[in-house]
Order: sequence, then structure tokens, then C-alpha cells
Amino acid sequence: MLAPTRFAWARAAGLALPLVIASSLATAAGAAPPAPPPDLAPTGTLRAAVNFGNPNNASKDPSTGELRGVAVDLARALAARLGVPLALVPYPGIPPMLDGLRAGAWDVGFAFDPALEPGDELDFATPHIGVENTYLVPADSPIRAAADADRPDVRIAVARGNSPDRFLTGTLRYAHVVRTDTVPAALALLRGGQADAFAGSRQAALGFLPQLPGARLLDDNFLIANLAVALPKRRTASVAYVSDFIEQAKASGVVRQAIERAGLHGVRVSSASITPNLPATGRDGGERARTTAATPPAALMDLVPTGKLRVALNIGNSVLATKDPTDGELHGVAVDLGHELAARLGVPFVPVEYPSVPKIMAGLQADAWDVAFLAIDPARAAELEFTVPYMEVDNTYLVPKQSPIRNVADADRPGVRIAVPSKSAPDLFLTRELQRATLLRADTGAAAFELLRSGQADAFAADRQSLLEFAEHLPGSQVLGDRFLAVQHAIAMPKGRAAGLAYVSDFDERMKASGAVQQAIARARLRGVQVAPDLPNSGAGGGDRSTAGVRSLLVAAILLLAGGGAVLRRPARRWWQR
Repeated sequence: MLAPTRFAWARAAGLALPLVIASSLATAAGAAPPAPPPDLAPTGTLRAAVNFGNPNNASKDPSTGELRGVAVDLARALAARLGVPLALVPYPGIPPMLDGLRAGAWDVGFAFDPALEPGDELDFATPHIGVENTYLVPADSPIRAAADADRPDVRIAVARGNSPDRFLTGTLRYAHVVRTDTVPAALALLRGGQADAFAGSRQAALGFLPQLPGARLLDDNFLIANLAVALPKRRTASVAYVSDFIEQAKASGVVRQAIERAGLHGVRVSSASITPNLPATGRDGGERARTTAATPPAALMDLVPTGKLRVALNIGNSVLATKDPTDGELHGVAVDLGHELAARLGVPFVPVEYPSVPKIMAGLQADAWDVAFLAIDPARAAELEFTVPYMEVDNTYLVPKQSPIRNVADADRPGVRIAVPSKSAPDLFLTRELQRATLLRADTGAAAFELLRSGQADAFAADRQSLLEFAEHLPGSQVLGDRFLAVQHAIAMPKGRAAGLAYVSDFDERMKASGAVQQAIARARLRGVQVAPDLPNSGAGGGDRSTAGVRSLLVAAILLLAGGGAVLRRPARRWWQR
């Protein structure tokens, strides 16, 4: 009788869990939830699609077939909040879930990555969990970090259609993606020597470790996927309702508790707060965009007055952006973040290429761009405003063979000529700080390097990444080990656009907290570059939650006030209002 009694208690606890969660949500909300939309459970039952092939969402007991996990807990709580029965619709992966969507088999789906899934079929609620994705490699593999995997002849096994597959397909430059129907099949390729790495969530990879004696799970991640509940297109009220439910579940600790109950590793409560996406049409006609409904009109006016996000890119600085000489494709941290910002605004991304900072500043005067990725410097404060820094870059010197300059201090001596790109961060800093050496300014980094190579300069000042690349073309040259400056990079906007700056500042903080900036740096294989440290009391990255909340409220207040101001001024109708 003991075992049945224990089972009965466990079953009772499981049945009571949705009521406990619903009670927690009601307490956290402090008010009655909004009325349920009729299209959220149109059959009178909430049909929740659950991907049990992803252990971060759900798992299926092999003996009983019972479904457990974060997705199951939240689906039960959502049904309890709606006051309707729950029908779990299990799927082994994303592709069959999408087939079920097209067949009208479910109302809500747990869980999708909004950044990677088809926007023409789905809308998404606020993300609820962030999932670390990394590589599992054999014991003797030369792959030691995520960036090492993107090399010619490296074969990476993935499950077809999942977040790692979609992300790596769009970002890998050299490695080959080998797709299988399921995660276990992808692992079998690694075990059989048909793949050099398995790409998946940290939780899934940890579960497979016992099957691969001596295998290693990398410490870093190539992706933190923010997973969200998906709904069929054109159910706007339902998306808003589920987003409100998820926000309360995150704030009340319900999502965190569900993660802990499932015993998940490398999974956190998502810091993202993406609001429902609604269809819109750009000014250029016809092109479908996904615009964030909660973005205030004043912020949109500041950021995308033409209906597109025009991003100034300095392709003369490899830390920020590079252009492939064969196909003209752009890569780099600024490119990745620019794409993400445009996606969140729901507008096309338009890169505006410049060879140097002076050309970017000239483009500012011509109103040729909306945001720029630049180094913060007081000399630029008269014309630009900056977000908090997202990235920090070491700057030092490249010196020729047998140079007497062995450290940064040695360079500031009478007779020493230092080549530097004009108006760059090193130029602006050294102009203020050098006491005895002479600066030789060139239009671009390449031109400054030529001064050094031709013997017209004794040192070349720039960021470490660029100098290491230039050093390959000057045998015997040396990049100094110390630095004269750690340049902080931020997103810049023309002065007087407070609403737009508040929006981009919030975006900047979220990109740092989610790991997106670190992933962009890793993809670009940058050296001497790191995520900028949080400002004192910023609350980012899981620090003081009360401070973080105050910051978010301040940003929201600025946006709200700016939006209200826009209404009072009654501007001409813009493309997003038509």
C-alpha cells in the first residue's frame, strides 16, 4: 500500500500544481487578468503543442509516456488561468510541430525561437527561457572553444530545424552542417566518427555525455536561444494575453521554479521582453515586415524616419565590420547587432558602408544614416549621443623588426613618429595624451600601415585585432603586449533623438545580458575584444534586480513621455501609422 499511496500523493501534487501556479500569478499581478480572447482556445480546450524532443521544453517518460517539464507546467498554468481543459499535443521536434500548425492541430506551441522561426506563419509571446547552446566534441578534438569549430572540413551534427541548425546555417562561414531528423541521430554521427562536433543545448549534450566516454562539453556557448510560446498568425489578442501571462510567470518566480523542478542545466529565465509582432508594410511597398507593437511612435520617428534602419558601418575597422572580397557579404559584430535591432523594430536592415570614421561623420551631416557603431570619445559628443558601451577593445602599437619600442611608454619619446587613422579613437586619445611623440594621420588604417611599412613611421596605433592582421604583411613586426587605451564601443545616434536613444539603450543592455554580444565577438573571432563591463549599479547580467527594474522603468518612462509628446505635436502620418 505504501507505493500506491506515494503515487497518489505525487499525482495529487501534479494536479494541484496548475492551481498553485495560477494562484502565484494572480498574487504577482495584484489584479484580475485580462479577459481571455475567444481565439486562444476556440474549441473550448487549450491544445498545447509540446516539443518533447527538446529536454529544455519537455521530456517524455519512456515507461508511462507522461510528459514533464517547463512547457508542461506553463501550459497547465495557462489553461488554469483560462478556466478550460488542457490537451497536450506532443511532437518529437520542430518540423512536425509546424506540420501540426498547418493542419490546425494546436492553439499554442512550446517553444520556439522567435529570431529563427518563420514569421509568415507564427507570432510569438514574450520569451520565457534562455537556453545555452554549445558543442560536444570527442576527447582528442582540437576544438577548445566555440569559435574553433568554424573551420574548413569541420563537420557539425545538428537536428534538422532546431535553433542550433537555423542559427549555424546563417552564421558559419567554413564548417559544414550535417543534419539529421532527431537529436539522438545527430549524436550517433558524432559517436560513429561521421561528425567532428555535435551542436545542441547544454542540457541535451550533458544527457549524452555518458554515451561518449571522454567526450568534452565546451565551456562557452555559440548561442543563447530565447524560447517563446508561438501562436498561429493573426491572433493578436491571444498573443497579447499569453505575453501578459508569461511576464507575470517570470516576475513571480514561476518560470524559475519550473526550470528547477525539471533539473535543467544551462537554462535561465529569459531577460528578453519582445512584445507581440504584427504585420506591416514598408514605405517601399509590398515588403512584409514585422514591427514591434509596443515601440512608441516617437522612437520609430527617431530611428526609422524612412521606414528602414540605415546603419553606418566602418568596414575599415575589422573589429566592427568586414566585407568579403569575393561575394561582398558583410560580417562582424556591428552587422550582427544592426540586423538584430532592425528585426526587433520590424523594418528592413540597410547597411551604409564607410571606409573610415571621418566619412561616417560626413554622412551624419548628410542625414545618410540613423544609427552608427562607433567608439565613445568626448570629441564626438558635440554631434552624437551614445548608449552605454557594449564592447571594449584593446588599442596598442605595431612596431617593425628590431624597434627599440618594447612597451607603450617607450613610444612617447622625441623623434618617434606614430601613424594613426585620422579621427579614429586612437587618434583622438593620443592627440590629448602624447607629450613628445609626433602623430602622422592617414585617411584609413591601411594607409597608416603603409606609413609604417615604408619607414615613414616608427609605430602604428590601432586596435589589437587590426594590428595582428596587418602584422602578417610585415615580417618580423611585433604587436606590443600592453595597451595605451581600452576603447569602449557603443551605438551612436544624432543628437536630439531622446526617444530613439532610450529604445536603443535598452536594446544594448539586453544584448549584453543575453550573451548576444559575446556570441557576435566569438563569431567574428576577434582578439583583444571583450564585452564591456557593466556600469556601476547598472543591474545588468543578473545584478541588483531593483536597480535593473528602475533602469527599465526609466527607459519606459522616457519612451512613454516621448510617445505622448508625439501625439500632442500631431505629426504628419508616418509609414507605420498608415
